[in-house]
Amino acid sequence: WVPISHADRSMSWTQWYPDVPMEKSKLGPIQEPTGERFGPEVVADADVISVPALAADTAGYRLGKGGGYYDRLLAALPELSDDAPLLITPLFNHEFFAANVEAFPVEAHDLPVQAVVTAENGIVWVQ
Repeated sequence: WVPISHADRSMSWTQWYPDVPMEKSKLGPIQEPTGERFGPEVVADADVISVPALAADTAGYRLGKGGGYYDRLLAALPELSDDAPLLITPLFNHEFFAANVEAFPVEAHDLPVQAVVTAENGIVWVQ
């Protein structure tokens, strides 16, 4: 499953596989799979969700681009499944900070991930 972002800052999900038909996104200069769109329930029972970020800290809080797309998804997961997926954020090592040293703003709606993965450190469990 891959996310599709919408102008109202919601996300839907669609399947990706080799040779899937693609079209230009309505929101940005990327190609995205065509096909049926689904709500967050399709990923609620996933084993792992890769959650993008510009940076993250050792407490698991991530800095996104400010749209709240993934924050809304993460908030919905407990209502959709009793067995929540593992949330992992892939980063470059220089984008991973010690929470007590180089903090960035964290708001009440921000939800942490359980792990950050970098090429240099591998998987770092943050919770």
